[in-house]
Amino acid sequence: MIDSIDMLWDRTVIMQSGEVRANVTREDLSSSGRSLEELFFDVTEGLRPEDHYSSKED
Repeated sequence: MIDSIDMLWDRTVIMQSGEVRANVTREDLSSSGRSLEELFFDVTEGLRPEDHYSSKED
């Protein structure tokens, strides 16, 4: 499903267990060299909170 929306998003908010785990713009994610899919799996597979992405615009 991530493949289906990869070209359509400007900002993503990934929530897990009712908490925002990542809030990032496409531009910020691109500049980090990461893909949306990588971010999703990093967040949902349990990286430390400080390793999650957050946009400068939060």
